[in-house]
Amino acid sequence: MENTKRMTIEQWESKYKPIVNPNADDECSADRFETYGKDLEFVQNVVKTSPKKVWTLEDIDGRLIICAGYHLFNRINYFITEVEWEDENIEVQYCDENKLCFSTVEEGFEAIKEAYRESEVVEGEFADYLINNYDECFDASVGPLIAIQAIQKFRQCGYEPEKDFAFDAFGDTEALSDNGCYGFIFMRNGQSMQLPDGVRIGIEQEDGSIILDEGITACFKETKCFNANDYTTRQLIEMEFDDLPDSEHKDNMIDEALQLVENGGYTVPDAASTILSEKRGA
Repeated sequence: MENTKRMTIEQWESKYKPIVNPNADDECSADRFETYGKDLEFVQNVVKTSPKKVWTLEDIDGRLIICAGYHLFNRINYFITEVEWEDENIEVQYCDENKLCFSTVEEGFEAIKEAYRESEVVEGEFADYLINNYDECFDASVGPLIAIQAIQKFRQCGYEPEKDFAFDAFGDTEALSDNGCYGFIFMRNGQSMQLPDGVRIGIEQEDGSIILDEGITACFKETKCFNANDYTTRQLIEMEFDDLPDSEHKDNMIDEALQLVENGGYTVPDAASTILSEKRGA
């Protein structure tokens, strides 16, 4: 279409500001709405009141494109933005064709296998190459947790067996401090994220210290990784409430979250999320 106005995903996000799906259960798909169930009902209600805030992710000849408006043909997901579109001919390239792009671990595993067969990187080093060159290899639309799980599946399926000194994430990765083992916390956009059990995060040294893989933090843009054992449980909880202004109310919320962790068996992120949800719904 001659009048088509094309944008990158970064330009689109900056200008139109996609909202978070209130029904989303994971960060990787937090701004996408499904084409069925509660998500579809939500989208259709927005169509009735603010149709120019609705966008459709479509599969067009094998390319993922975000198109302005509510469409049914070739639809994959919907988006809702804070800012209305001004022209129905806007198209957004959802994926960079020169990078790996997928939405599930299984799709990622297949994409990595295909890239491996076409790569000039020598056998035994391809997974490390991906993790150390994350931004160059993976499209910005790929959720970082999905990407590293796909890389890990590639490692574990006989393509690149783990070395004995590789250090994996385990059940307490995001858990309490003072637990006698390394507990790394990965922060993204102000929220802590737990890596799935068994995902490689670095190399264990002879003295017992851990050196994180060079590219692991690249999987989490604007993140910080640190050893949870260097902080008290209260300090970890306080990080979850950093965006709130200092007040007595904030201190009370931190105290309540701490009680959930110490007496209710909650993890730090779950406790903070529970308290925040309760207060917002009050």
